[in-house]
Amino acid sequence: MGFTIPERRSAKLTFEATEWAGAEVRVLLDAPLSVVLFIEESQTDDDITSRDIFAIIADEILLSWNLEDADGNPIPSNIMGMMKVPRGFMTLLMKAYYEEVSTVPA
Repeated sequence: MGFTIPERRSAKLTFEATEWAGAEVRVLLDAPLSVVLFIEESQTDDDITSRDIFAIIADEILLSWNLEDADGNPIPSNIMGMMKVPRGFMTLLMKAYYEEVSTVPA
């Protein structure tokens, strides 16, 4: 009988002490090794673009968010949606993600 890999951990990121109070983003904390290696390789591989990195984050780490545009339409939680979100929010999101993922699970 084999060992079943435990369900991957996820977290809800919130931004209460910022101008983004009310925004919620659900992310996968246990990224596959392929994602970790891709991001590490991007530091030395000039062929990997920032868009490539955000695409893999959208596909493998971002699970959902509650973001809407100015007309109240949901912004999809995928690479196309990421391209519509202000850079400042994406920076804040990535900072919150790295803080959460570096927390040692109990």
